[in-house]
Amino acid sequence: MIAAIRSNALARIFLVAGFGVALIAAPASAQKQGGSITVGLELDIPGFDPLKVGVFDTSAEIAAAAIFDTLTYLDAKGEPQPKLASSWTHSDDYRNWTFKLKPGVRFHDGTPFNAQAVKENFDRQKDPANKCRCAFYIAFIRDVQAPDELTAVYNLNDPSVNLPAIITVQGANFVIQSPTAWKTRGDDYNRNPVGTGPYILKSWTAGDRMVLERNPDYWNKGHPYLDRIVLKPLPDAQSRFASLQSGEADIIWTTKPMRTIFRGHKKIRS
Repeated sequence: MIAAIRSNALARIFLVAGFGVALIAAPASAQKQGGSITVGLELDIPGFDPLKVGVFDTSAEIAAAAIFDTLTYLDAKGEPQPKLASSWTHSDDYRNWTFKLKPGVRFHDGTPFNAQAVKENFDRQKDPANKCRCAFYIAFIRDVQAPDELTAVYNLNDPSVNLPAIITVQGANFVIQSPTAWKTRGDDYNRNPVGTGPYILKSWTAGDRMVLERNPDYWNKGHPYLDRIVLKPLPDAQSRFASLQSGEADIIWTTKPMRTIFRGHKKIRS
């Protein structure tokens, strides 16, 4: 659950942070449109195709929080809330969960988001022929069905009372990626991710930086506030801290202890 809280905190930061790195604690009325932030990462991002990278590492997960969406998210109290899903119900034995999806959502490439996209994301990872290392982490899910365009049903092997919280993690297993993109781009998809998230990949230079720009058609109207996010791999811890002190980076990530540190003497522990 720590991973879920961590990734959801990053998603909220990217969604509502305004120019000058206004934090998620600030009221929405205080936010202003525009600006950018630079994030110093521990590692370079290996890619976003689960079939190639398996599970996302911390750096990929940070980027995924901006590019993709999940069906649900955790609020500040750690409770699951609707995101791409608008509501959900469960069977009496908690083995079957039915998610109603938001209508009118599209991926960055124009592909409609629907239950079939949710199912295809799951099936692609679970297919034994694909030999995805990510499959282990969704072994508890027997299958995902799409009885209609806006209904996704998760059938579990065993009861789970907290599935809506589990699927908030913005890792390879639960972010929803465009089936059209991975089918048409093949091996190139790993470095050309397509989601429904608040930011779209603009450019990516391995070992240097990834630039994400505001999605003007984001389904959550009025968001995000930032125009741009720059992700820079800075593997050396001293260089990473120096970039924060100099103003080259606004946020840096460190796992000793696990936390995100913000310029301006503000920080969030995850």
